[in-house]
Amino acid sequence: MSTLRKGSKITIVLCLLALTTTAYAGDPNGAIRFLMAIGHIPAAPVSVLNEFVDLNSPEAIGNISAEARKILRTMQSKQAFNLVIVGSQQPDCNFTPDNVLPEPTNPVAPYRALRTLARICAAQAWLLEKDGKKDEAFDLLLALVGMGSQISRHELLIGAMIGKAVSELGIDSLKVFLKRHPEPIFREKIAKYLSTLPRPLINIMGALEKERGSFTWIQRVLAKPDFKMEEVVSGMGGESDFSRRLAKLIGTPELEKMNQEVLALYDSILAIPATDPDLEKKLDEISKKAGLNTSETQTNIWFEITVSNFSHVGHQIASLEQKVNELLKQ
Repeated sequence: MSTLRKGSKITIVLCLLALTTTAYAGDPNGAIRFLMAIGHIPAAPVSVLNEFVDLNSPEAIGNISAEARKILRTMQSKQAFNLVIVGSQQPDCNFTPDNVLPEPTNPVAPYRALRTLARICAAQAWLLEKDGKKDEAFDLLLALVGMGSQISRHELLIGAMIGKAVSELGIDSLKVFLKRHPEPIFREKIAKYLSTLPRPLINIMGALEKERGSFTWIQRVLAKPDFKMEEVVSGMGGESDFSRRLAKLIGTPELEKMNQEVLALYDSILAIPATDPDLEKKLDEISKKAGLNTSETQTNIWFEITVSNFSHVGHQIASLEQKVNELLKQ
C-alpha cells in the first residue's frame, strides 16, 4: 500500500477543496501546483519511495530500481515537474487560503508528501543531467529552493522545518551541480533567483506567529460557555496525560497565569526582526530564560506541548542561511 494512498491523499483532497474557490490557471498560489504535482505521484510501496531519500548526486541515481524510474517517467509525462517549477515562481503559497485563523482542526499541508515530491524532483534533475539536459536539471533544482521557502510562508513551525529541508535539498544539490558545471551563467542565475526570495529563506517568524494564533484559539475554546474537553483533545491528537492534567486546571487562576506566560514568551520572540543578525543567539537566550530545553520538569504545562522548540528551529534556519551564502560564494 502506498504511503500516498491513505492519510496523505486524504489531506491533499481536503487542501484542494479549500483551494477550489481560488484555483484557476492564473492563480498566484503555488500550493495549487504543488498539490497537483503530488497527485501525479503513482501509488508505490514505501520501499520504492524511500529510494528517493538522499539522492543528492548524479552517481546515486544509477542505483534506483525500475519501479522508481517508472515513477519519474510517469510524472514527467504528466508534466508534474513543470508544475513544481511554475509553483515555485508564484508570489504566494497557502494551502488553506480561506482559513483566517490557524485552528488546530484545520486541514494541514501534506508535509510528508511535499517532502517526497521534493526528493523525486531532485532524482529527476540528476537523471536529466545524466542525459545531457543540464539546463532542465538546473531549473528543477533551483525550483526546490523556492519551493521550500514557499512552504514556510503560511505554516506552523513544522512547515518551517519541512520548508527548510526542501530548500536545503535544492541548495546542497546545486552545490554539487556547480562543481560539475562551473559555467558562470549558472552562478549568475542562482544569484538572480535568490535575490527574488525573502531572507531568511524560511519564514520562522511567520511560523511562530501562527503558533501563537493556534494557542489563542485553544484559549478561546476553553473559555466557551458550552466548552467540551473533547474539542481540545481532538485538536491535540487524542486523550493523553497532558489533556487529563489540563482538564483539572480549566477555569483556575493557575491556568490563566500559565496562559499569560506563554503569550509573553511568544511576544518576546516576535519582537525580534526576522533579519536580525543575532536572531539565533537571541532565540537561545529567550529559551534559556524561560527554562525550556532542559531536563527539569516544567511548571507551566503549555511549555510541554504548545511551545515548540523554537530555538532549535532558529539554529536550523541559521545553518541554511550559511549554506546559501556559501553557495553564492562558490
